[in-house]
Amino acid sequence: PLYDDMTVADFLTYVGSLRGMSARELDSRLPEVLARTQLTDRRNQLISELSHGYRKRVGIAQAIIHRPRLVILDEPISGLDPAQIREMRSVIRNLAADSTVLLSSHNLPEISQTCDRILVLRRGRLVTEPTDTPDAIAPTIGGLAGGPHKLHLSLTLRGDESAVRELLDQSPLVAGHQTHAGDGLVISYVLLTADEPEALVAALVDAGIGVRRVEDGLATQLEDVFLHLTEEGA
Repeated sequence: PLYDDMTVADFLTYVGSLRGMSARELDSRLPEVLARTQLTDRRNQLISELSHGYRKRVGIAQAIIHRPRLVILDEPISGLDPAQIREMRSVIRNLAADSTVLLSSHNLPEISQTCDRILVLRRGRLVTEPTDTPDAIAPTIGGLAGGPHKLHLSLTLRGDESAVRELLDQSPLVAGHQTHAGDGLVISYVLLTADEPEALVAALVDAGIGVRRVEDGLATQLEDVFLHLTEEGA
């Protein structure tokens, strides 16, 4: 629990002392933890005055104050707005410099952008390998493994399939793609060479191809794989 009547710094110092840390250790560790969780400018603010997003950061800060080897986070982005989610993603990645971070979540788009390894549980048992990356679980795109921090897109398009394939094959923005047609639409999973999804969408529109939907492609594939791995009889 967080103590609303304490400042951020006082609370973290208190938690550190409960963990057996000396005053000298805390003097050295506290600024580092505040910086890593992006709380430096809130160190003297009462916890009761913090927003939901900052309170979550304080919770993470108290969990790492004593340099644990393992940090477990349960749904760390729940209740956060898009800006706070992006900031929290940065905080979580920073934690990996010192600790193994185990993140429990049902939010697969967030998992695909944050995590290096994925574990899927079904009835308390692992149904993936502990070394599986997002790309190892989901099909690779165009024969290329993009990794969790590369940009994959799932595009739902209206137009001629051959025209879509030709544009994607020739575009310098595209490192690889899987494209197929069905139900009057063209579905493409695309791995980009750079973080420029807007430029690719503009190129499609300029070519007369209708863009119906743009989604996180890796997360979309992970959702399909997750459902397959956890369904009854799988």
